[in-house]
Amino acid sequence: INFLLLGNHDYSLLSNYGINIMNIIKERREDIVPIGYKEGLIKIKNDLIVMQHPLLGIKKNKGTYSKTLIIRGHGHEPKNNLDSSNLIIYTPSLSKLNFNKSNFPGAIILKLKMRYGLIEYVHIDNLSFINNKMYVTNESNLYFGYNKSFKEKESVLNEEDYPKLLKKEVK
Repeated sequence: INFLLLGNHDYSLLSNYGINIMNIIKERREDIVPIGYKEGLIKIKNDLIVMQHPLLGIKKNKGTYSKTLIIRGHGHEPKNNLDSSNLIIYTPSLSKLNFNKSNFPGAIILKLKMRYGLIEYVHIDNLSFINNKMYVTNESNLYFGYNKSFKEKESVLNEEDYPKLLKKEVK
């Protein structure tokens, strides 16, 4: 399943022509889940990931967050920022538009390590598209457990119920 946050180009279709691309994607693509325009929330176990893509003319985000992983698009330059309590990951763009003249088109892959239903570590692979090939050009492993209360006894919410695989004992 792929979660999709719609941005300024998608929103311009809605505001200028009344075409809601989100509804079209919902009808035609079962593997893509649109989570909104500008900002969307994804609940993973007991934690939250906020995806943001600023839209011109619309200033305010839907909420204020604390101890949250925020993935922000539109800037075209990959970087990470830890504000007072949130980890903000700015995603690169696969576009060849190069406003800052220093980056290749790219993407990121995030791997999350959870503990008791909360995000503890975020591993980031930065990918760059160079000479028609995708390369991992940087890796980061960020601890994101600051100020989180990891409690073993709390029940883990929003967890998918996968069957447990039992290993056969070798004698």
